[in-house]
Amino acid sequence: MKWFLGAILLISIGCSNPDEGYIEEDKFVEILTDIHLADAVVSYELGKDMDALRSVQGYYTEVFEKHGVTKEEFEKSYDHYSEDLNRMKTIFEKVQKRLRKLEKEGFN
Repeated sequence: MKWFLGAILLISIGCSNPDEGYIEEDKFVEILTDIHLADAVVSYELGKDMDALRSVQGYYTEVFEKHGVTKEEFEKSYDHYSEDLNRMKTIFEKVQKRLRKLEKEGFN
């Protein structure tokens, strides 16, 4: 009977979601896309006004609010996904794809 309970415990541990407690990957891609757009706005504004650099945190705050996450949740998830470089590469490829799509659509 002990081996049976041990097997159940191992199966339940093995089936746990390693991404639990982190922002879901597709939502994370959406957030990163919006952050890249915010960075582009700040870069554009820097050419006209150095005060734009100070507003970058305001843009990020808006992005986090739009997606219903906190800065801390985003950073925790970023660190989590960054632990797997192949996965992070895939995430950034998805972000690039979304940015290209937005560019073709004229950011509508």
